[in-house]
Amino acid sequence: MGYTAQVREFTMACNDDLPAHPQNMTAEGIAFIRQMVNDEMDELMDAQTVTEQADALVDAIYYICDFAVRNGINLDPLFNIVHNANMQKVVNGRVIRREDGKILKPEGWEDPAPKLIREMTRQAREGGFNKK
Repeated sequence: MGYTAQVREFTMACNDDLPAHPQNMTAEGIAFIRQMVNDEMDELMDAQTVTEQADALVDAIYYICDFAVRNGINLDPLFNIVHNANMQKVVNGRVIRREDGKILKPEGWEDPAPKLIREMTRQAREGGFNKK
């Protein structure tokens, strides 16, 4: 079970109504999640141990996943699409970088945008958490 599905399980246990299909996020919702993630980044900055740092990172991920769930979006398949696109940048076990450190896209690299659009279209049609 991916992160988003796990967070959805918790959010559903809170008896919160969740949309079956993706919906646009409100400005208020975006402002709220921004504040929550910023608060976690402040905790990260103040953390004294690696455990406290890891806790702040997990909390930020949890907030982001919860916000997606509350808007009917399953991030798990979207994350997999982006991850696969990033892994296409690995050639012979390594990435190629420019002088400034930016990772270059090798010949044949495929932009994940069309796959992201297809997945969001599927989620809009079938629901974000329905099995494919």
